[in-house]
Amino acid sequence: MGIEFSQTDQRSLLRALAGIVVFFLIGFLVYAVADLVAWRAALIFAIDDIVTEGVMAKEHAKESEDIREVPVILPIHRFNAWWLAISKPTSVLKAIYEFALPVVIGIYAVLLLLRAW
Repeated sequence: MGIEFSQTDQRSLLRALAGIVVFFLIGFLVYAVADLVAWRAALIFAIDDIVTEGVMAKEHAKESEDIREVPVILPIHRFNAWWLAISKPTSVLKAIYEFALPVVIGIYAVLLLLRAW
């Protein structure tokens, strides 16, 4: 029920499959690096915004005589400190899962195809 190929045709088919896998692996790497850089930049800007807002809120609270004008950002910023503390380990885990693992699997697939040739 299977399709039979001569030895030469099998090698050609395996080369074509290896080429396709390499093409998609390179495409994945290009898009993955672009996404990783954008993702890290967004995280850095978000952390910077939180810190800046916290500093501005403290300065405003010092200048204000009315206690009701003290912004709510200070307790929220303290709460976010925990989230910011786990952001790096989470980033590393996500990078391994989304970027390193597919590359390893892709290279393994190419090696298997090339061995079968």
